[in-house]
Amino acid sequence: MRGMLVYELIIIGGGPAGMTAAVYAARKRKKALMVMKEFGGQPMWTMDIENYMGYQFVTGPELMDKFDEQVKKFPIEKRKIFFFLDAHYTQPRK
Repeated sequence: MRGMLVYELIIIGGGPAGMTAAVYAARKRKKALMVMKEFGGQPMWTMDIENYMGYQFVTGPELMDKFDEQVKKFPIEKRKIFFFLDAHYTQPRK
């Protein structure tokens, strides 16, 4: 497998769940790759987030900047992609 990139975990999505998964993986010393269409996910379009633990009020972009600060403390590889292909599972006929 010379020249091939091998990851223990591939995380799809750059929103709060994806960033949290990446931090947990890095803390367990897993080689992880995050692939995302855009950084931050849905919160980047949200202006009013109230009563999120640690914040009485915060905007989505501000909160995602805080998430990104934490992600940057770990050696997590990130790649932006421009499209996702829909994957569908079809159960085999018997």
